[in-house]
Amino acid sequence: MLKKRAITALWGLPLVILAVWFSRPEYIFPLFTLLMAVWGALALLEFYRMTGVFRSAPLTGFGLGMVLLFISSAHCTFPSVLPLMLTLTVVISLVIIVFSGQKEGIFLVWAWTVGGIFYIGWLLSLLVALRLEGMSAFPNAGRNLVLLALAST
Repeated sequence: MLKKRAITALWGLPLVILAVWFSRPEYIFPLFTLLMAVWGALALLEFYRMTGVFRSAPLTGFGLGMVLLFISSAHCTFPSVLPLMLTLTVVISLVIIVFSGQKEGIFLVWAWTVGGIFYIGWLLSLLVALRLEGMSAFPNAGRNLVLLALAST
């Protein structure tokens, strides 16, 4: 298992560094955001596999969709996007579990679903927002802060 993770790090780390370095906020194609969306989807699937949410297909699909929305929300200029997305995540997931036929352990599955969305989606959206940050005096501040965050973890 450790060998697989080391091989993944050998090709994944240069890809992330290149995406951080060459993706600029003013570009039409947000390379860094796209990479974070793919990374977030894979991380959420791994999280759901470890916690057992993977057995509930509607909640897995909903979780993937919400993680992608959280990550792309960093590009949104609407000021209340975060409270709206937090509310939608809780309300829609509760509606899904109320109308699902599953009764055994559904609250635990719901808690892991919402926890995964907030943990992975929200944190990666903050990383994308950090990359988009730039001040007029320091145009590469966002890039440098993301590289610092990646180097320190």
